[in-house]
Amino acid sequence: MGFSATGETRTIAGLSCAVRTSSQMGTVCITDDLILLSQSMSMGPMSFERVATKVTRGTSGDSARYSVPTDVVISDVKLPTSPGGGIDIGALINGGLNGN
Repeated sequence: MGFSATGETRTIAGLSCAVRTSSQMGTVCITDDLILLSQSMSMGPMSFERVATKVTRGTSGDSARYSVPTDVVISDVKLPTSPGGGIDIGALINGGLNGN
């Protein structure tokens, strides 16, 4: 069920994203920092598409909504990186954490 890179990039809502496809999950376009900008899928006679029209960074709302519960243990994780230095989305989606 993993996504495969298409090599295509798009600009949506002023942000660059990489297009990835999955036979079961359709097509998505995701930024280097994991913001989903578009998704489309077809299931028989039905299909849908959702596309971001505006992305505003730095206005995530009330910080209390994003606090980590006190019983959660946080471990250091090394995210896989691409040759350009960004997060390697393909490796991350396909389970490649800690440089694997």
